[in-house]
Order: sequence, then structure tokens, then C-alpha cells
Amino acid sequence: MLGHRGAGRRAERAVAWITCAGCGLTLAREHTREWWGDLSYLPLCHVVFGGDRAVASRVYDREERGAAWSALAALRAGCG
Repeated sequence: MLGHRGAGRRAERAVAWITCAGCGLTLAREHTREWWGDLSYLPLCHVVFGGDRAVASRVYDREERGAAWSALAALRAGCG
């Protein structure tokens, strides 16, 4: 599990979404575990992190405008 910890939130689970083969950065979506045992449809946040953990994780909260696009841009900038 990664990054985002909000007050009153249920258990969270990071799910890798896109990994860059060139630089090794991964874009993951962090979801809550719902009462019925499955993951929520909408993510709490998007997280970009390096496979070797040398790169600090960057968290983009879903409530921020353009969070998914910002996270994708950060992933793409890893090779640049």
C-alpha cells in the first residue's frame, strides 16, 4: 500500500496501472476496499513511484483538478 492516508478512510490498496519500460516508473491507482470485499470503482489518488524506490513517490489526490493527467505527465517525464 502506498501514499494517501485520509482520516476515516477504509483500507487502501495500490494497483499498478502503467509501468514505463524505459525508466521503470509506475503509475498506480490507490483504491479503498469496500464493505463487500472488492476495490472501489474510483481511486482515492494516483501515485507515481520508481521501481527501485530511489525516486520519491508523488501522490496526486483525485479531488485535485486534472490529477490523473498530472500523474500521467509525471510518468512520461521520467524518461525525458
